[in-house]
Amino acid sequence: MKARAVIFTGNSISHEDAKNVLRANYQPPVRRFQLEKFVQKGYKVIGIIDGIFLTGLQSGTGKLCPPLMQE
Repeated sequence: MKARAVIFTGNSISHEDAKNVLRANYQPPVRRFQLEKFVQKGYKVIGIIDGIFLTGLQSGTGKLCPPLMQE
């Protein structure tokens, strides 16, 4: 059984270009508190290429990792 994958991108690479590399659920750049929703939906593979924190294009790992550490 293949793991479900979600990839957060949009600024560094378009979803169309990324789909040529990996079949996955592509989402816009990740925001705070978004990962927990995808973990609860059963995603086991989460890729973060782009993220938004406050108004800039960045996300601190301390804000993103707690939902991933639950398993």
